[in-house]
Amino acid sequence: MEVREILECSVVRLAALRADREDIQRIQRSCDNMRRHADDLNQFTTHDCEFHIALAQASGNRMIQEMMKIIVEKVHEEYEKFEPRPLFQLDKAVSTAEHILACVVRRDGEEAARIMRDHLNLVTTELRRQKPDAKRPRKIVAPV
Repeated sequence: MEVREILECSVVRLAALRADREDIQRIQRSCDNMRRHADDLNQFTTHDCEFHIALAQASGNRMIQEMMKIIVEKVHEEYEKFEPRPLFQLDKAVSTAEHILACVVRRDGEEAARIMRDHLNLVTTELRRQKPDAKRPRKIVAPV
């Protein structure tokens, strides 16, 4: 989740600057599909993955697109360990995704990044609720 926050908050800033009409339509379709399938976790997560990849495509940076595909696929594999309970409230995930889309349309990258952080924190908050005894990552100290 730390990697996602670092990368995806930057991705939406770029998407807000660079998204063209096709990018916005792709992001809109994924939001619509997320809303339409909010009662089916498997379908929902497929469209949630499409949403995050569509934002990466809108960034216009091919390396970011490839990195996002790998990260999002890995994260969704991890989500499966928690089924049938989702790791976030689907309705909140849809509303934050739609808010991100609106920010991209308005070219408001800073607000898009703030809302993306909220969107990703839906998972982090639920993980902490379900696994309160989980260890926090330790700082890695590199030798100097």
